[in-house]
Amino acid sequence: GTRQCVYMAPIFWLFYGWLIGNILILVRGGKRVIRGFLSGALVILPVVPFLISLPGLYESRVGRFDPDLLIDAITRYQPEKILSPRDSIQGIQLTLMNDPRFEDVHWPGYPYESDILDADPVRDQPGISFLYDGREYRVFLSCPENFPQEADNILYLDLYMSYDGRYENGQLRQFYTPLRNIISKDQKIIPLAENPGNAPKAIHQSIYWPPNSFYLYRVIKD
Repeated sequence: GTRQCVYMAPIFWLFYGWLIGNILILVRGGKRVIRGFLSGALVILPVVPFLISLPGLYESRVGRFDPDLLIDAITRYQPEKILSPRDSIQGIQLTLMNDPRFEDVHWPGYPYESDILDADPVRDQPGISFLYDGREYRVFLSCPENFPQEADNILYLDLYMSYDGRYENGQLRQFYTPLRNIISKDQKIIPLAENPGNAPKAIHQSIYWPPNSFYLYRVIKD
């Protein structure tokens, strides 16, 4: 969405400027006050939709990730692993970095975060590391191919998709795999927290309705 806006915005601005110029040429025989008012109105007009939608735009983009729930789950269940899918893990990282209770939030083995894009989640198993209450924890990047289907005590954080996709629309389910379709038949899912955020309106790469949910699950052996 951002790339498209950066590319298209100059074209729209130039076209709109050309349009205003031609409209003012048509009314140049009118009074100066009318021409001034018309010029100002035409310049302000494109901004009006953004002014109207700005409060909703900000509210709809606020994340729902609750670090308190993560802390409670970690201390209560002492998980073998903490997992999060690729598109969710960076949002989790940024939230942890802005919370003073979490220290030394980083990607071990990756001095530059852009290197993560080239990492193989199956072979490399990258993840973010952080300190909480003097103890180190890691949130590993998860995908269907590297999910530990033999594990018995996992915490799974997702900011996009509920475990069965029941809150999300069909468009979003085309981009993200529900946890229910990843676990083995010997595992079961225990919901610990579900906040659908913008769902079911959420759309992949949307400016106005981005996915901003928070789902926290525990995966154990059935």
